[in-house]
Amino acid sequence: IYAAYFLKGLRRAARFRASKWISWQSISTGLDARTMRAFDDQVTAPLAGFANAEAYYSYSSVHQHLHQAQVPFTIVVDRHDPIVPIAMFERLEADSKTMGRIIETRKGGHLGYYTYRFGSGLSRWADRIVAELATENVSHLATATSLREENHV
Repeated sequence: IYAAYFLKGLRRAARFRASKWISWQSISTGLDARTMRAFDDQVTAPLAGFANAEAYYSYSSVHQHLHQAQVPFTIVVDRHDPIVPIAMFERLEADSKTMGRIIETRKGGHLGYYTYRFGSGLSRWADRIVAELATENVSHLATATSLREENHV
């Protein structure tokens, strides 16, 4: 449902921009796209100077840079993300080797839908995960620093 809603908003924004800017008029065929990939193929990629969505995705992807990672990284992805398919991250996990980890959630949504917690109000589950990871990393750094100081390293 969200993907259709999101796509409808993108098409509406693209129609408005096409009515105002000449550079957007060339993408008018994509204004009826029924999938995100079709929209990216017909609108996003051409406007960004790419031949198609595949070229745009390939250029924008972190895949080609993972082998250069010099610090540990974490990627949080949701299995039910309607915008970015989980398959992209399954391939990424195989490529990331030892420097990275992928945390897969099943909470639902792109960038973390809002959830309601009694007494806490609205929040995004992704925000909580980021806060937990940051706390985990700070605790790890504090422990490592303490150990170095104890051992006079």
